[in-house]
Amino acid sequence: VLRNAERMSLLVHFGLAILAGFGAEALFNRMSNRMPRLWQSSLRIALPVFLFLEHFHGGQPFVRIPTGEKVPEVFRWLSRTPDDAPLVELPVYPYKRLRLHSLYPFYSTVHWKPIVFGRTSFYPPATGYLAWELRHFPDADSIGLLEGLGVERVVVHPNLWPPEERRENLALLQG
Repeated sequence: VLRNAERMSLLVHFGLAILAGFGAEALFNRMSNRMPRLWQSSLRIALPVFLFLEHFHGGQPFVRIPTGEKVPEVFRWLSRTPDDAPLVELPVYPYKRLRLHSLYPFYSTVHWKPIVFGRTSFYPPATGYLAWELRHFPDADSIGLLEGLGVERVVVHPNLWPPEERRENLALLQG
């Protein structure tokens, strides 16, 4: 059983790379009579370098994630709570910053409580729907959805809200 069909593309790319190698060799053999030996050797060396440069994107920005004693206190507090009540962490990151959403499952390893947006190697189909419905938390619809899911705790990271929404949302939570 193939858990993630996108992984099959590796085999396709590998096959295409082999065919490209055969094609490049045939091209070099065809040009061998028309091109000086030095140019042929230079092209054979330059081609792999250019292939590498084609895929180079400058690297990813590095972000340090607190671990050990530097883990935010809320996660250590959750680990000391005796029950295994399901929880959700909000706000949900916007789609452009979805890779940062992996911090929620990462920090869930501190407390091991069930979380709404937990995942393994893929996003379950309901993830997009839940994120959409929870985008205006703490409105009545999102609270009703969380109650229906059996969520007993909501961990809110207010600094992730845009500044213009933060004051209003915190007032709603306290009210």
